[in-house]
Amino acid sequence: TPPSLVNLIINFIEPNHGVIHDPACGSGGMFVQTGHFLRNNTDESINEKVTIKGTEKIESNAKLAKMNLRIHGIENTIISGRDGNSYYSDPHDLVGKCDFVLANPPFNVKKVDKKRDFVVNDPRLPFGLPNADNANYLWIQYFHSYLNEKGRAGFVMASSATDAGNAEKLIRQKLIETGHVECIVSIGNNFFYTRSLPCHLWFFNKGKKVENQDKILMIDARNTYRKVTTTINDFSEEHLEGLTALINAFRGDDLGVSK
Repeated sequence: TPPSLVNLIINFIEPNHGVIHDPACGSGGMFVQTGHFLRNNTDESINEKVTIKGTEKIESNAKLAKMNLRIHGIENTIISGRDGNSYYSDPHDLVGKCDFVLANPPFNVKKVDKKRDFVVNDPRLPFGLPNADNANYLWIQYFHSYLNEKGRAGFVMASSATDAGNAEKLIRQKLIETGHVECIVSIGNNFFYTRSLPCHLWFFNKGKKVENQDKILMIDARNTYRKVTTTINDFSEEHLEGLTALINAFRGDDLGVSK
C-alpha cells in the first residue's frame, strides 16, 4: 500500500491504544506505520499501548510481516495459511473487540464461495450477502463488525464500491443508517505502484459525536497530489496535514490525537 495512503488512514483513525487488526495484512506495512505514529505521539512503549493482530492468506507474506514487525520491535500475532483466509475464517475471534481496524484488501475478488456454511452464517455479515461477483462488500462488513462500541476503521476500497447497486446498495444503506460511516475520501489515479486506477478511502467511527451521527464527511482529493514520477503520485506532508485538519474540524477536535 502506498505509504502516503497508509499515513492518511492512520492520521484519520489515530490508532493509539488497544487491539489493532488488519485482516488482509500482507507484509505488515500498516502495522509498521502505526508503530511510527505511536513513537511520534507517545512516550510509552508501543507494546504496552497496543495489541497487533493480523490475518494473511499467503504464507510467504505473513513471514515477511512477522520479520518486518520484529525488526521494528513490535510484538504481534499474525495467522496465515488456511486459517488466514478471511473469507472462510475469523481466527482471532475479534467481532466487536477491535479498537482499530486498518486494511487495504484486494479489490474486486471474484469466486468467493458464498454458499459455504461459514459464509452463510458469518456473524461479520450482519447486513446480508452481496450478490455481486466480488468480495468488496464482504470486506466492508468485516471491518465494521470487528469494531467495538467506540472503534474506528480506515481502509482502501475500489471506487466502484461507493455506488454499487442491487444488494450492495442495500448493504450500503444499512451501513449509513448505523451512523458509523464517518468519512469517504476520493483518491485520484497513479497512487499505486502497479496500477493506475483511482480508489476511495472509507472511515468508520462507532464513537461519533451525537451531532455527527447523521453526517458523513465527503472529501474530493482527486486533484490533491504531488507528482513523484511520470507514473506515480503521492501526498506531501502539507497535503496530509491539510486533509487531516478537515477530519479534525469535522469532529470538533483541533488537537488531532485523541487521548
